[in-house]
Order: sequence, then structure tokens, then C-alpha cells
Amino acid sequence: MTLPNPNSNLNEPTPRVIRTRSLEFDILKTIGIFCIILAHTLPKTEVFIYQLRNFDVPLMVMVSGALFWITSANANYSYIQYLKKRVSRLILPIWCFWVFFFTISILITGVQGVPYPFSLKEIFYSFTLLIGGVGYVWIIRVFLLIALISPFILTFKKQVKNNWIFLLLISVIYGGYEILVNWFNSLPLISISSFSDFLYQRIFISLLMSQIILLLIPYSLLFALGIVMTQIPQKKLLAIALGFAIIFVTLAINYSQDAGSFVLTQNYKYPPRLYYISYSILMTIVSYLIASYVSKNHSKFLKKTYLEQAFIYLSSSSLWIYLWHIFFLYYWKPLVRIFAIDPKVIPEFWVVASLSILMVYLQKTIVSSLCLKLPLGEKGLKWLKIALLQ
Repeated sequence: MTLPNPNSNLNEPTPRVIRTRSLEFDILKTIGIFCIILAHTLPKTEVFIYQLRNFDVPLMVMVSGALFWITSANANYSYIQYLKKRVSRLILPIWCFWVFFFTISILITGVQGVPYPFSLKEIFYSFTLLIGGVGYVWIIRVFLLIALISPFILTFKKQVKNNWIFLLLISVIYGGYEILVNWFNSLPLISISSFSDFLYQRIFISLLMSQIILLLIPYSLLFALGIVMTQIPQKKLLAIALGFAIIFVTLAINYSQDAGSFVLTQNYKYPPRLYYISYSILMTIVSYLIASYVSKNHSKFLKKTYLEQAFIYLSSSSLWIYLWHIFFLYYWKPLVRIFAIDPKVIPEFWVVASLSILMVYLQKTIVSSLCLKLPLGEKGLKWLKIALLQ
């Protein structure tokens, strides 16, 4: 099997040689990371904005699919080689962050004089990316699952050269997924009184279905849609967006009539259902078309070079920005008290986003300096860069 270069990050911008052709993806990833932070910091009373930004993870997945296709031309690695390097680029940063997070939490809670808030079980689940840990890393689990099968999706697309047939096939697969979700929701929950009950409730229901299958299928299909997104003429892509708009509006009206008010797509996110997915695809395609226009006319819209560089920097740093935002979600309130920040004047979003970006800048500056000074050898430098400089 021909595979993409495993040194290219699935979530990272494409190589410099095609940078001028992928500025739109840097813009999209910047939008995505800020929407994710907004989701975790926005007061739930801000219903309109909360709904508006609720396409962030599908956007990041579709962008990953598009970049994966772009970077696949020079592929010549085996699946095992690809997997080892790709998984390490996802897992090592997470593990480094958790080591820091759980260690510094000991110091912070010690200074505050409060009990350590995390159990060994929570720490274990955090490192393994399972539900029950600190939280917020289910997104990483999505990308890890996609990384496992993305080469097969790529091979499938190369075999199905016609984009419309490819879209039809993934639509049929999605229909099967909806049937699977309905079946899963009808399964009874049972109390654990035997080993077979444990296998059913904990392994099949909680782990295999909830945390793997029902994430892998829909997000893999979004990844596949991202692969063809850049290959479809923009007018036809706009027509696809219109089709998903009709689906979204139809479902919104139907659900609103039953509930008596507008129903947020967030209610259909775990697991992803058509209401959530149709809105996400609609907003992602519209965002892509706008970003593509801005990218092609960047001399007009991004007159200052630093604006373009800002998009590139934020995009290429999105993983660590995301990780640092987890830290500040937990500890921004003590900082607010220390620095006398008025949340009404400076909302939580700006505090968390700004501090996360600042920490990534300091991290990259310090680590880059250490790479020049420490005698780590070629392999040591390689792993240090993978862990801390993505």
C-alpha cells in the first residue's frame, strides 16, 4: 500500500513548497481552534454564538482529510512505518502535556491548600484518552482513530476516481451508521452481576461502541468528504452546501416543533447525528469557500505580511494551543484572582486563548533554544521536536 509521508502531521499545514496553495487551510484551522476554545469558555446563555461555532471538530477533520490528500502524492512508506510515526506525533505531545499537567497540579493545589483533585483512575484514563479522565481529549481520540484507517480511506478514494460515486458511497455508509446508532440506542443497560455482564456493559457498550465505533465511522466519513472537497468545482461545492442547508433547516424545524423552541445541534453531537453533521458540513464548506477566496486574494485581504504569518503560526501550533487551553480551563480562575482580572471586562475566552498562545510561543522558543544547545544527538532531537515543537 502506498502511504503518505509519516513525517507530515495529519493536523499540520502542508509542506512549505505548497504553502501558497494552502493558506485557506491555515485560516480554517485557526477558525477551528478558536471555535473549540470558545465552546469551552462561552457562557451557555450565549445561545446564538454557541450554536454558530458548533462545527469546529468536523471542520478540523475535513481539513485534515484535504491536507492528507494533498500530501499523499509522494507517498512511499509501509503502513507499519506510517502508523508508528503518525501515532507518535499524536501521542507524545499528549503524554508530555499530561506529565506536566498532573505534576504542576500537585504544586498548585498544595499552594492553595486543597486536596489533589485527580484520582489514579482519572490519570490513567487521561493518558489512554478514554472517557473518565480529565476531559477535553476525546478530540485527540478522534484523530488517533482516523490516523489508523486514513491510509485505507486514501486507497479507497484512489480506486473510486469519480468524486460523485465516492460521495454516493460514503452517503450510503453514513445511512448504515444512522441505522447502527438507532440500534445502539435501543440496547438495554444492565447492572453488572457477572463477567458476561461486564463484557457487555463495559467493553461492548462503554468502550467499543461509545468510544470507538460511533466516533470512528462518522468522523472517518467527514475525513473522506474533506478529501474530495478540494477536487469539486466551487459552484458544485456550493450546491452541496445548499443541500445540507436544506437538511439542517428541515430537521431544525421538525425538532423545534416537538421541543417548542430551537434545538441546538449540540444535542445531537454524542454520537454525531445528521442534524449536527449537516450543520457542520454546511458551515465547513461555506468557511472553506470564503477562506479560499481570501487566500487567492490575500494581497487584498491580508495586506500586512504578519497577518498571513499569524494564520500560519496558529495553524501549525493548533495541537499545543489546544493542550494548553485545557490547563487554563482548570486554572484560569486563580489567575483571575491573582491578577485582579474582571471577567466582565475580559471574558474567559480571551484569557484562556491568549494565555494558551503565549505558552506555546514560550514553549517553542525555549525548546528551540535547547535543541541548539543540548547534545541530544539526531534521534534525541527528533523525538524532542515531535513531542514539543508541533
